[in-house]
Amino acid sequence: MITQRADDPKGIDLTIVTSRADLCGPRATTIDEQVGRPPSLPLFATVPGVTLTEAGPTMDGSTTSARIESRLGAAAVLDSFAKQLVAAGWTATSRATADGLYTQTFAKTVGRVPFVTLLCVYALDATHYVALADVAR
Repeated sequence: MITQRADDPKGIDLTIVTSRADLCGPRATTIDEQVGRPPSLPLFATVPGVTLTEAGPTMDGSTTSARIESRLGAAAVLDSFAKQLVAAGWTATSRATADGLYTQTFAKTVGRVPFVTLLCVYALDATHYVALADVAR
């Protein structure tokens, strides 16, 4: 805002008023703010016959993964992680397999918002696997 100073008719005062909304327009909302934050996934845990060499979630907990050593086979590895998701309140739905890849989906509703998780286990070789679970709306 520009105003003329009363004590000096030749001088002016310049006042700049800004806010985030002034500079960027309306703030965009994230999907978490629109429908609620996705439920966090449990960290994969070691079970008898399945050794985790690395495991961890993303920052928001919507994706988790593990590198695995096991002589039990990919189907048994998938079952061990599926049980952990069910124990965390997810409901098992469809399951599919392909050459060295095992997947299962799970569902969970939080505050009337449905979420789905895809759990994948794929074989790197006869005793090494990778598991990944991801949440989507």
